[in-house]
Amino acid sequence: MSANLDQFMYKNKKINLIFVPQNTLPMISLKVVFRGRGALLDGDKHGLANLSANLLGEGTASTDANTFAKALEQRAVSLSF
Repeated sequence: MSANLDQFMYKNKKINLIFVPQNTLPMISLKVVFRGRGALLDGDKHGLANLSANLLGEGTASTDANTFAKALEQRAVSLSF
């Protein structure tokens, strides 16, 4: 197994990609890492990035957390932070 390295531009920012093919299971795993963000940009709002990430799994204005979790599970989606 070998990794493929690639890059693309988004809003004049270079995004590095590492693609590692693994054909044993029919699934996709995506990990997004933002270097130097979160705590560095919270300023006087310490923990804002962590709070925002944790709220992603809490549902929406029209869907409670349990319904949201079931909808993710039915689509085989998991969120972790």
